[in-house]
Amino acid sequence: MTINLRTNYAHKSAVATGLQALDGTVLPLTNVVAEGRLRNGLFELSVEQHYRNPGRTNLETVYTFPLMPDAVLLGLELQMGERRLSGKALPVAAARQEYEEALEEGNSAALLEKATDGLYTVSVGNLLAGETASIRYHYAQPICAKNGLLRITIPTTVAPRYGNPANSLQPHQVPESDMVAEYPFSLTVEIDGEPSPETITSPTHAIALSTTRESTRVSFPRASLDRDVVMLIQQTGSPCVYVAETDGGCIAYAPVAATLPGLSEQLSPMSLRLVIDCSGSMAGESIKSARRGAMRVLEALTDADEVSITRFGTTFEHFDQRLTKAIASEKRRALDYLQGTDATLGGTEMTAALAAVSQLAGAATHSDVLLVTDGEIWEIDDLVAIARRSEMRFFIVGVGFSPSHDNLLRLAQSTGGAYMAVTPGEDIEQAMEALLARIQQPRISATRLRWPSACQWQTGLPLTMFRHETVAVFAGLSATPADESVAVLQYNLGGSGDGQRFDESLEIKPWAGDPVLLLRVAMAMRIRELESSQAPHPLLSVAEATQLAVEHNLVSRYTNYLVVLERDDGEKPLDLPDVVAIKQMAPPVSAVSDLKAMSDLSLPQFFSRQQMVDVPSFSRRQESRQHVSSVTEVGVCFMQEFADDLSLEKLTSNFALALNKRLGERNTGVVPSRIAVLVKLGLDDEIAEALHQLVRDGEDESEAVFALLLLLAEFGQLDDLSAANLDIVKKLALRVSAERLSDLQVQLQDQLRNQMRDVVAVR
Repeated sequence: MTINLRTNYAHKSAVATGLQALDGTVLPLTNVVAEGRLRNGLFELSVEQHYRNPGRTNLETVYTFPLMPDAVLLGLELQMGERRLSGKALPVAAARQEYEEALEEGNSAALLEKATDGLYTVSVGNLLAGETASIRYHYAQPICAKNGLLRITIPTTVAPRYGNPANSLQPHQVPESDMVAEYPFSLTVEIDGEPSPETITSPTHAIALSTTRESTRVSFPRASLDRDVVMLIQQTGSPCVYVAETDGGCIAYAPVAATLPGLSEQLSPMSLRLVIDCSGSMAGESIKSARRGAMRVLEALTDADEVSITRFGTTFEHFDQRLTKAIASEKRRALDYLQGTDATLGGTEMTAALAAVSQLAGAATHSDVLLVTDGEIWEIDDLVAIARRSEMRFFIVGVGFSPSHDNLLRLAQSTGGAYMAVTPGEDIEQAMEALLARIQQPRISATRLRWPSACQWQTGLPLTMFRHETVAVFAGLSATPADESVAVLQYNLGGSGDGQRFDESLEIKPWAGDPVLLLRVAMAMRIRELESSQAPHPLLSVAEATQLAVEHNLVSRYTNYLVVLERDDGEKPLDLPDVVAIKQMAPPVSAVSDLKAMSDLSLPQFFSRQQMVDVPSFSRRQESRQHVSSVTEVGVCFMQEFADDLSLEKLTSNFALALNKRLGERNTGVVPSRIAVLVKLGLDDEIAEALHQLVRDGEDESEAVFALLLLLAEFGQLDDLSAANLDIVKKLALRVSAERLSDLQVQLQDQLRNQMRDVVAVR
């Protein structure tokens, strides 16, 4: 038996306690703790996942988690009780076979495998009833600066993706989202050097800073696995090359950037194909950001530029059937068109849309695509092939709380374009301006690095580079460079043969960290060049890459991590474990009012935009979605019926601020469920009396409170809550049946009609 043949995903009801998903399955992942460090342009993070089996049967947990595409896994540990064991890299087939044999023999084991670029799956087998376990993995990632800004992104959840994952993943690797899954996430990061606190920010989370002479410590006091964690750090100093002497020779790490010294800005006219994702997954802040960004692009265009606009979902629509000059009258017409942009076009059929975009006629010889999307699709290979055949560069803005970085970065890099991620807490208009500057920049080509000693191997430079944006290059040198020697970045502006030539010297410094760490990261990058379909002439064969990964204990497409913990005979379970897939936390919806937009989507759009292996689980998510829709429609009807004679705003003027403060201070994710607490927070006495009357009539107090809060949120009366706290309130809709909420809200409607006519302002 091999792991990819397991089909026992209909979880047994023997698991009786613990947090459960919408479909009733247990959620054994209890919390995640991570500690990181940024040094010399390399970010390291150790992540510890804690599991508990609260039931009465033996479990195998399967969890697919995301990493940034350029992250390198460096180690795996499994701890059960007082025993902690380290994993070793084995060829894929051997690791899977040994893992299955360990489970059949009654031992516990952990297997970590690369599912696809940016996604990894960890399985923990034979977690006995009542047992706890922890998985600890460690990774490193080069952090490249853009215009002096370092951006560290830690993805924490896999948002639902559109399409069929069967061509990319094995069945057990397919991630599923669940609206009630909750996983606390504790994170601290040490930043070496002396950055001033004001140069460190996070657009995604509140942070706390403490400083010493050697470093700054960044803590995230309120986080969970529902969105990317992003840190922005102003870079000090100029790029340089780091070298380390290892048993495997001299390793060089070069975060290099083209500065174009002495060259004034040269902006050329643009031929721009603007493409906007209007699929259901973009509902909420994503489509709002996309709309603002697209309008900013149009405003920035000049009469010399030409543009087309395409919106897509299940189908696509062109604003015009060709590119048109961006004169004032056409821009006004296009801006009016963009005002109506919303996430109502269904599924994310990106391939057909981009193929059609490439066929639009225009006056310019060369054209570029500016794509705004969350990238949440499975089939990416066909899309990359279409993009490369078009011979257009793709400049991409990834929007949302958890965009698909692996897909979007690959699409941009394969065409010589660029990718930027923009969270709801960032300025998309500024990001659009930065991408337009890249598009208009003179093209850099024919890049190469010249080393002071013989270069035995080197990872490749990208198809193109952009001014003041570093790219990470690793190399193996025959000897350690002498003191005061330099490396030289060489490139042309314009054509490779006739453009202006630049040589930029790069200072060489000794690597301050662990030389073995740098060696292992460099080896992982060499292996990835073979894994990439973009590599025309691989430096290694599959056999050589596999041997290299085993030798340096690395996870790759060809190797997995395996840990086996042998149990005493008296501890071994008699049966094989029940498989439990760890559900992903759903990325937040920015406001409860966005539930109405979600309810208009075709079924797999929000909860499951993929062809699911577990049909019963999909059905439960479908029921949940219908539940959310019915709750929202009740609020809409209520609002329309009472718009003329009821104003909740005057009755709840300070309530939202007080509720927000309470949720922030308690930091438990628990919304008050008692009427007395709401009154203490400032809820009007008349509204409180309506709630009390429901309770006197026999209704459950907490359900009545939840029904009211959802109505207030639907009316926009809780807009003063933070995005995270609004998301917590939104999830109240999943704690009570749709029928109960509908009934309670109708009763509230009657109570408010009877009790508040004399105290509510009449419009």
